[in-house]
Amino acid sequence: GLVNDVLQISNMDADKVTMAIEPVRISSIFGDCLRPVDTLIERTGVILEIEPESRRFVRADHLRLRQAALNLVINAIKYNREGGKVYLHTSEQPDGLVRINVTDTGHGIPEQERDKLFEPFDRADADQSNTDGMGIGLPVAKQLVEAMAGKIGFDSEEGQGSTFWIELPGAEDPHSALTDTALPDMPSDESLQGYVLYVDDNPTNLELMEMILETSPGIRLETATNGEMGIAAAREDPPDLFLLDINLPGISGIEALTQLQEYPETKGIPAVAISAAATPSDVEKGLMAGFDMYLTKPLDIEEVRHTVAAFLRAKEEMHVS
Repeated sequence: GLVNDVLQISNMDADKVTMAIEPVRISSIFGDCLRPVDTLIERTGVILEIEPESRRFVRADHLRLRQAALNLVINAIKYNREGGKVYLHTSEQPDGLVRINVTDTGHGIPEQERDKLFEPFDRADADQSNTDGMGIGLPVAKQLVEAMAGKIGFDSEEGQGSTFWIELPGAEDPHSALTDTALPDMPSDESLQGYVLYVDDNPTNLELMEMILETSPGIRLETATNGEMGIAAAREDPPDLFLLDINLPGISGIEALTQLQEYPETKGIPAVAISAAATPSDVEKGLMAGFDMYLTKPLDIEEVRHTVAAFLRAKEEMHVS
């Protein structure tokens, strides 16, 4: 983890980290923070609480926001009292901003230590604390949040605890496009048959795709949250069409496609990129890597349905011929 964080800082300084900004549901970020800290919670006895299900969304890179929030949660647990509490919650701020709060019941931060909290490798309590770590988590979180046009900060009271927070622009629930207006009609929906594998780490996008395709009962949609899982699923049961996000945890969508093209059982299966990386150079890079089509987020519902239908019908025609 330390090596990864050091590399993250190095990459941020070198402008090598790409951001795919899209609506992200905060409750999914909170959920993502639970499993990685199970062992730490068990060791410290700290209780982790999350506010009731919230439908608040922010504009962010899902992967980078998850990393930044997880770093705050890990710090809140490590520097807490034994048997203390950490509370994850949100609040509305002026100008359409949403604040993600990580509140702990620790000892608070002494006044003289606050100025250097976000500086790499600086741990003012290193000589007095038995807590592991090298002071990398907060600097990484700061760089990631600021790269997403957000703000990060904290409020602390000695002897009472601290609240570290991330502020990002609020976003509309992308599902509203499906609930507020009727789904576009697409002829011969009932006749569509095929198996689609969609790989995306953002649960909101996976849910959205399920809603878009559920009106076509002949389409079987399976999902995966990272490239490695997607490749394993595809090799075990090859689909008729791949839908791949570009910005994935672990290997990227482009790297996943490259590997899929090397296996006999998945080589030649059409692949569509679905990504918030939407600059002309992003699109060109994706098409040069072998994607048959490149769709950008926010998704055009009708475009997605027609694209899926076109590839599945082409597959059926090949079988008939």
